[in-house]
Amino acid sequence: MRRNLNRPDLVTFVWRHIDGRQPWVLNLLVPKHEECINSIVNNMKIMGVGVEKNTKNEKKLRESEVTKDAIAQMDIE
Repeated sequence: MRRNLNRPDLVTFVWRHIDGRQPWVLNLLVPKHEECINSIVNNMKIMGVGVEKNTKNEKKLRESEVTKDAIAQMDIE
């Protein structure tokens, strides 16, 4: 599951290539996205499926933060 920083109600489900099945992506607009995601995660835990949170606490940059000096100090991989 992935969420869009610009549009939090847009939830993307990504299925990877497993056991010969083709990968695919489903994008949904979910009005109560927090409730939906929490419910899915809780049910996966009950079923014994490992849940891994891969967020990097990403945030939007303000225009004032995008300067030559600020970019030079960023740790970009």
